[in-house]
Amino acid sequence: MKQSKTQEVMSCGFVYAIAVCILSHSPLALGAVPDHGKGIRGESQPSTKTLIRVRSGVNIHKGRFRGYDLTLNSGLLRFHQKKLFSNTTDWEFYCQKDFVVVKEPKLKKLFRFKSPLRVSAAAGFIRVNDRGVRGELFIHSKPKGCDVVNLVDIEMYLIGLVNAEFSTAWSQESVKAQIIAARSYAYYQALDAQKKVNRTYDVESTVEDQVYPGVARENSIASRLVKATRGVVLSPENRPSVPLKAFYHSTCGGHTELPENVWGKKTRGFEEKVSCKYCRESPRFKWKIRLGLDNLRTIFKAQLRKEMPPNSKWPKDWRNVLMYGSLDSVYTQNLSASGRVSAVQSVWRTISGERVTLPVGGPEFRQWVGSSKLFSNRYIIWPENTAGGKREWVLLGRGYGHGVGMCQWGAKVMGDKGFKMDQILSHYYPGSRLNKIW
Repeated sequence: MKQSKTQEVMSCGFVYAIAVCILSHSPLALGAVPDHGKGIRGESQPSTKTLIRVRSGVNIHKGRFRGYDLTLNSGLLRFHQKKLFSNTTDWEFYCQKDFVVVKEPKLKKLFRFKSPLRVSAAAGFIRVNDRGVRGELFIHSKPKGCDVVNLVDIEMYLIGLVNAEFSTAWSQESVKAQIIAARSYAYYQALDAQKKVNRTYDVESTVEDQVYPGVARENSIASRLVKATRGVVLSPENRPSVPLKAFYHSTCGGHTELPENVWGKKTRGFEEKVSCKYCRESPRFKWKIRLGLDNLRTIFKAQLRKEMPPNSKWPKDWRNVLMYGSLDSVYTQNLSASGRVSAVQSVWRTISGERVTLPVGGPEFRQWVGSSKLFSNRYIIWPENTAGGKREWVLLGRGYGHGVGMCQWGAKVMGDKGFKMDQILSHYYPGSRLNKIW
């Protein structure tokens, strides 16, 4: 290969296609097929690793990674042409069309790798931007920048996740229950990702899936409790070989919710809501916020950036209504059995004096306002005038999160009261079974 200031490491297209297939099926490195006994089922195979692809960066224009004795591969298979760099190295990277370009400041050279770039370290630890991770990195060139995916053993992933999603300061039984829920959710997502041909990751590292900050919050308690539950997942009673998509949230406010009332479709294993009397200690069990008239106008007018109306029931001239109309009132409609808002009605007055109603789904409205401000969809709303004569709406609510699956604060209190791991899980996931699959 001709050496120049820009070094190219090319990969064979045919081999690359095979690599994509192999990596997309990486979650299938499983333990024994479960039997059909009762309780926790299946046989453990400690030597088997189950890998998960965690997307830790999206549309990165320029990034950095650092590690000791790094190996950089072009493509997905180890027998591709590669570059090995000894000693501690600090790299900059960016993406250009189908290539990932890396630069080591001391070498003062650019190296171009066919996307994706695979980065591994002899010690199994790499720092990418401000996050330290275990396993390997895959940097994919995308139209708007680089996507960074961390390929890591799912058990190590869980150790890093524990203190980001809950806390090892809580009782061991409640933490173990939440670890099993998190493993079940992650494993479900990994298997589901196989059905999507061009999918390069299994889970996001944010609240969109589960918060994973890498190694930053690992501790010995998390490691011990993950090890104690190794390979254990929840499964629907009638599907022992299939993991449950074990949703969970911070605080249910007294009652959990069904997936179809939040995301519009049913999920296997969630057939009934659960009454919860344990989450009253949560700081978000009850809350109150205020939304001013100008604030609400801004929230609705932000939808003007969209090409299509956010709701099929909006009129054809919805843009004119938002741009030139005035907001008269906002009220909730169609509460679910658990008291959550299914729809929000906003009434606008056009410049001609006509009253127009623009409905919004409850979950969508929460996204518009911001889930860190409008804590849940369980609330009532009424208008008030401030001391200065300005109009605002008061929202009095309960809970934090979507309300589906396990209530984390409820699980915490159940653990404090002496409930065991399996009792906590059976309460929030009725009809499910514990299943040891590796």
